Amino acid sequence: MKILIIDDAAKNLEAAKKASKQKQFSKHEFVFADKATDAMKMIKKNVVDAVISGFLFQYESFFDQKSYDEYISAYDENAPKVAGETYKSNISRMMYNRHLLTRLENSNAYGGVIAIMCKKLGVPFTIITEVKHDHESYSPKVALNIAARVDGVFVLSPLIGAGILTINDICNDNHEKYYQGNSYKRGFKCWGKGIKMILNQPTKNVLQERIRIVRKAQDIMQKTIDAEKQVRIENFMKKFAKKPMEYIFMMV
Repeated sequence: MKILIIDDAAKNLEAAKKASKQKQFSKHEFVFADKATDAMKMIKKNVVDAVISGFLFQYESFFDQKSYDEYISAYDENAPKVAGETYKSNISRMMYNRHLLTRLENSNAYGGVIAIMCKKLGVPFTIITEVKHDHESYSPKVALNIAARVDGVFVLSPLIGAGILTINDICNDNHEKYYQGNSYKRGFKCWGKGIKMILNQPTKNVLQERIRIVRKAQDIMQKTIDAEKQVRIENFMKKFAKKPMEYIFMMV
Protein backbone atom coordinates (compact mmCIF):
# COMPACT_ATOMS: atom_id res chain seq x y z
CA MET A 1 0.00 0.00 0.00
CA LYS A 2 1.23 3.48 -0.89
CA ILE A 3 0.36 5.89 1.91
CA LEU A 4 0.55 9.68 1.58
CA ILE A 5 1.25 11.66 4.77
CA ILE A 6 0.65 15.42 4.74
CA ASP A 7 1.57 18.11 7.26
CA ASP A 8 2.88 21.63 6.81
CA ALA A 9 5.17 21.57 9.86
CA ALA A 10 8.66 20.15 9.24
CA LYS A 11 9.00 18.67 12.76
CA ASN A 12 5.66 16.89 12.40
CA LEU A 13 6.73 15.35 9.10
CA GLU A 14 10.00 14.23 10.68
CA ALA A 15 7.99 12.42 13.36
CA ALA A 16 5.74 10.87 10.69
CA LYS A 17 8.78 9.62 8.77
CA LYS A 18 10.16 8.08 11.96
CA ALA A 19 6.85 6.30 12.55
CA SER A 20 6.75 4.99 8.97
CA LYS A 21 10.16 3.35 9.34
CA GLN A 22 8.95 1.00 12.07
CA LYS A 23 9.38 -2.68 11.19
CA GLN A 24 5.64 -3.37 11.42
CA PHE A 25 5.04 -1.04 8.45
CA SER A 26 7.95 -2.24 6.30
CA LYS A 27 5.66 -3.76 3.65
CA HIS A 28 4.17 -0.38 2.82
CA GLU A 29 5.46 2.57 0.80
CA PHE A 30 5.22 6.10 2.20
CA VAL A 31 5.32 9.46 0.44
CA PHE A 32 5.25 12.83 2.18
CA ALA A 33 3.98 16.31 1.34
CA ASP A 34 4.09 19.62 3.21
CA LYS A 35 1.46 21.37 1.06
CA ALA A 36 -2.22 20.50 0.80
CA THR A 37 -2.28 21.60 -2.86
CA ASP A 38 0.46 19.10 -3.77
CA ALA A 39 -1.34 16.37 -1.85
CA MET A 40 -4.62 17.05 -3.63
CA LYS A 41 -2.93 16.69 -7.02
CA MET A 42 -1.59 13.27 -6.04
CA ILE A 43 -4.99 12.17 -4.71
CA LYS A 44 -6.78 13.32 -7.87
CA LYS A 45 -4.23 11.50 -10.06
CA ASN A 46 -5.05 8.29 -8.11
CA VAL A 47 -1.36 7.57 -7.40
CA VAL A 48 -1.76 6.87 -3.66
CA ASP A 49 -3.79 4.21 -1.84
CA ALA A 50 -4.45 6.04 1.42
CA VAL A 51 -3.99 9.45 3.07
CA ILE A 52 -3.03 10.62 6.55
CA SER A 53 -3.32 14.36 6.90
CA GLY A 54 -2.95 17.18 9.36
CA PHE A 55 -5.88 19.58 9.61
CA LEU A 56 -4.74 23.20 9.82
CA PHE A 57 -2.20 24.37 7.24
CA GLN A 58 -1.13 27.69 8.71
CA TYR A 59 1.97 28.01 6.54
CA GLU A 60 0.18 27.54 3.21
CA SER A 61 -0.95 30.78 1.61
CA PHE A 62 -2.43 29.49 -1.66
CA PHE A 63 -5.23 26.97 -1.97
CA ASP A 64 -8.07 25.96 -4.29
CA GLN A 65 -10.74 28.44 -3.14
CA LYS A 66 -13.59 26.55 -4.80
CA SER A 67 -12.76 23.39 -2.85
CA TYR A 68 -12.46 25.36 0.37
CA ASP A 69 -15.81 27.05 -0.23
CA GLU A 70 -17.37 23.59 -0.65
CA TYR A 71 -15.83 22.56 2.68
CA ILE A 72 -17.30 25.60 4.42
CA SER A 73 -20.72 24.95 2.88
CA ALA A 74 -20.78 21.51 4.53
CA TYR A 75 -20.86 23.21 7.94
CA ASP A 76 -23.39 21.66 10.33
CA GLU A 77 -25.49 24.45 11.86
CA ASN A 78 -26.20 22.40 14.99
CA ALA A 79 -22.54 22.07 15.93
CA PRO A 80 -22.13 25.43 17.72
CA LYS A 81 -25.10 24.81 19.99
CA VAL A 82 -23.95 21.30 20.89
CA ALA A 83 -20.38 22.51 21.39
CA GLY A 84 -21.54 25.24 23.72
CA GLU A 85 -23.59 22.77 25.74
CA THR A 86 -20.61 20.42 25.90
CA TYR A 87 -18.27 23.02 27.37
CA LYS A 88 -20.32 24.78 30.07
CA SER A 89 -19.02 28.31 30.61
CA ASN A 90 -20.06 31.87 29.86
CA ILE A 91 -17.16 32.33 27.50
CA SER A 92 -18.11 29.22 25.50
CA ARG A 93 -21.66 30.51 25.07
CA MET A 94 -20.18 33.74 23.74
CA MET A 95 -18.04 31.77 21.33
CA TYR A 96 -20.76 29.60 19.84
CA ASN A 97 -22.88 32.67 19.18
CA ARG A 98 -20.14 34.12 16.97
CA HIS A 99 -20.43 34.04 13.22
CA LEU A 100 -18.74 30.73 12.39
CA LEU A 101 -18.20 31.34 8.70
CA THR A 102 -15.73 34.13 9.45
CA ARG A 103 -13.75 31.73 11.62
CA LEU A 104 -13.80 29.01 8.99
CA GLU A 105 -12.74 31.31 6.16
CA ASN A 106 -9.56 32.22 8.03
CA SER A 107 -8.64 28.87 9.56
CA ASN A 108 -6.78 27.18 6.64
CA ALA A 109 -8.55 23.92 7.54
CA TYR A 110 -7.37 22.28 4.33
CA GLY A 111 -7.17 18.86 5.95
CA GLY A 112 -10.97 18.93 6.02
CA VAL A 113 -11.06 19.55 2.27
CA ILE A 114 -8.73 16.59 1.75
CA ALA A 115 -10.93 14.36 3.95
CA ILE A 116 -14.08 15.19 1.97
CA MET A 117 -12.23 14.66 -1.32
CA CYS A 118 -10.97 11.25 -0.17
CA LYS A 119 -14.47 10.21 0.87
CA LYS A 120 -15.87 11.17 -2.55
CA LEU A 121 -13.08 9.34 -4.41
CA GLY A 122 -13.07 6.24 -2.22
CA VAL A 123 -9.59 6.73 -0.76
CA PRO A 124 -8.99 5.61 2.86
CA PHE A 125 -8.03 8.58 5.05
CA THR A 126 -7.36 9.67 8.62
CA ILE A 127 -7.09 13.18 10.05
CA ILE A 128 -4.54 13.77 12.80
CA THR A 129 -4.87 17.12 14.52
CA GLU A 130 -4.34 19.21 17.61
CA VAL A 131 -6.86 21.73 16.35
CA LYS A 132 -8.75 22.32 19.61
CA HIS A 133 -5.51 22.41 21.49
CA ASP A 134 -3.82 24.58 18.87
CA HIS A 135 -6.43 27.20 19.64
CA GLU A 136 -5.80 26.76 23.37
CA SER A 137 -2.14 27.59 22.95
CA TYR A 138 -3.09 31.13 21.97
CA SER A 139 -5.20 31.57 25.14
CA PRO A 140 -3.28 32.10 28.39
CA LYS A 141 -6.29 31.86 30.69
CA VAL A 142 -8.24 28.69 31.49
CA ALA A 143 -11.61 30.26 30.61
CA LEU A 144 -10.28 31.30 27.24
CA ASN A 145 -8.84 27.83 26.73
CA ILE A 146 -12.32 26.37 27.09
CA ALA A 147 -13.56 28.84 24.50
CA ALA A 148 -10.70 27.90 22.21
CA ARG A 149 -11.71 24.24 22.40
CA VAL A 150 -15.22 25.21 21.33
CA ASP A 151 -13.77 27.28 18.49
CA GLY A 152 -11.87 24.18 17.42
CA VAL A 153 -15.15 22.26 17.28
CA PHE A 154 -16.51 24.96 14.99
CA VAL A 155 -13.63 24.58 12.56
CA LEU A 156 -14.10 20.80 12.43
CA SER A 157 -17.89 21.00 12.09
CA PRO A 158 -18.07 20.72 8.26
CA LEU A 159 -16.87 17.13 8.73
CA ILE A 160 -20.15 16.56 10.60
CA GLY A 161 -22.16 18.01 7.73
CA ALA A 162 -20.21 15.82 5.30
CA GLY A 163 -21.19 12.70 7.26
CA ILE A 164 -17.61 11.85 8.24
CA LEU A 165 -17.68 12.63 11.98
CA THR A 166 -20.25 13.23 14.70
CA ILE A 167 -20.13 15.94 17.34
CA ASN A 168 -19.23 13.23 19.88
CA ASP A 169 -16.24 12.11 17.79
CA ILE A 170 -14.93 15.69 17.80
CA CYS A 171 -15.62 16.38 21.47
CA ASN A 172 -14.03 13.04 22.45
CA ASP A 173 -11.01 13.60 20.19
CA ASN A 174 -11.42 10.26 18.50
CA HIS A 175 -12.98 8.23 15.68
CA GLU A 176 -11.83 4.67 15.10
CA LYS A 177 -11.20 5.28 11.39
CA TYR A 178 -11.17 8.91 10.38
CA TYR A 179 -10.06 11.17 13.20
CA GLN A 180 -7.43 11.38 15.92
CA GLY A 181 -7.63 14.57 17.96
CA ASN A 182 -5.58 15.79 20.93
CA SER A 183 -2.49 14.53 19.13
CA TYR A 184 1.06 15.54 19.91
CA LYS A 185 2.17 15.56 16.28
CA ARG A 186 5.85 16.16 17.03
CA GLY A 187 5.91 12.72 18.59
CA PHE A 188 5.93 9.67 16.31
CA LYS A 189 3.36 7.65 18.30
CA CYS A 190 0.29 9.47 16.97
CA TRP A 191 1.52 8.95 13.40
CA GLY A 192 2.06 5.26 14.07
CA LYS A 193 -1.50 5.06 15.38
CA GLY A 194 -2.69 6.89 12.27
CA ILE A 195 -1.01 4.32 10.02
CA LYS A 196 -2.69 1.51 11.95
CA MET A 197 -6.05 3.27 11.58
CA ILE A 198 -5.51 3.36 7.82
CA LEU A 199 -4.54 -0.32 7.65
CA ASN A 200 -7.72 -1.27 9.53
CA GLN A 201 -9.92 0.40 6.91
CA PRO A 202 -11.24 -1.21 3.72
CA THR A 203 -8.79 -0.78 0.84
CA LYS A 204 -9.17 1.82 -1.90
CA ASN A 205 -10.32 -0.85 -4.37
CA VAL A 206 -13.10 -1.97 -2.04
CA LEU A 207 -14.24 1.58 -1.33
CA GLN A 208 -14.23 2.56 -5.00
CA GLU A 209 -16.22 -0.55 -5.92
CA ARG A 210 -18.81 0.40 -3.29
CA ILE A 211 -19.04 3.89 -4.77
CA ARG A 212 -19.42 2.41 -8.27
CA ILE A 213 -22.29 0.17 -7.11
CA VAL A 214 -24.05 3.06 -5.36
CA ARG A 215 -23.72 5.29 -8.43
CA LYS A 216 -25.02 2.54 -10.69
CA ALA A 217 -28.03 2.07 -8.41
CA GLN A 218 -28.64 5.83 -8.43
CA ASP A 219 -28.45 5.90 -12.24
CA ILE A 220 -30.96 3.05 -12.51
CA MET A 221 -33.28 4.81 -10.06
CA GLN A 222 -33.03 8.09 -11.97
CA LYS A 223 -33.71 6.35 -15.28
CA THR A 224 -36.78 4.70 -13.72
CA ILE A 225 -38.04 8.05 -12.46
CA ASP A 226 -37.42 9.67 -15.85
CA ALA A 227 -39.22 6.83 -17.62
CA GLU A 228 -42.23 7.14 -15.31
CA LYS A 229 -42.34 10.90 -15.93
CA GLN A 230 -42.19 10.33 -19.67
CA VAL A 231 -45.09 7.85 -19.51
CA ARG A 232 -47.20 10.34 -17.54
CA ILE A 233 -46.43 13.10 -20.05
CA GLU A 234 -47.30 10.86 -23.00
CA ASN A 235 -50.59 9.77 -21.36
CA PHE A 236 -51.50 13.39 -20.69
CA MET A 237 -50.75 14.41 -24.27
CA LYS A 238 -52.95 11.60 -25.61
CA LYS A 239 -55.87 12.72 -23.41
CA PHE A 240 -55.26 16.36 -24.32
CA ALA A 241 -55.30 15.52 -28.02
CA LYS A 242 -58.74 13.90 -27.66
CA LYS A 243 -60.36 16.65 -25.53
CA PRO A 244 -58.17 19.79 -25.72
CA MET A 245 -60.89 22.29 -24.68
CA GLU A 246 -61.72 20.31 -21.56
CA TYR A 247 -58.12 20.45 -20.36
CA ILE A 248 -57.76 24.12 -21.27
CA PHE A 249 -60.77 25.02 -19.09
CA MET A 250 -59.29 22.93 -16.25
CA MET A 251 -56.06 24.93 -16.41
CA VAL A 252 -57.76 28.35 -16.46
